[in-house]
Amino acid sequence: MDPGGLADCLLAHPDGAILRLHAQPGARRDALVGMHGDALKLAVRAAPEKGRANTGIQKLLAAALGIAARDVELLSGPAQRQKRFLLRGLPPEEAARRLTVAMAHDG
Repeated sequence: MDPGGLADCLLAHPDGAILRLHAQPGARRDALVGMHGDALKLAVRAAPEKGRANTGIQKLLAAALGIAARDVELLSGPAQRQKRFLLRGLPPEEAARRLTVAMAHDG
């Protein structure tokens, strides 16, 4: 099942899954916060300047999903809170499962 509605923020893509997320840069800690509408809310300590927050998000997602950072690609929203990332090699169902596990350990 999909606790927390993660299926709503994941879309199928030929190379894996697209994750919609809401970024909170400049946070106290890096964390998968939970749902924010139809997007996963993610907090990162990095400031939203010169791509630092995007790099922080990329690394946090890679660690949470157990994939290489190079397999987490920013598709849209480089200077916005609403972003879309491609998760290469992970179908949406598997990405949702891994994110659910990571959020349970993060809390």
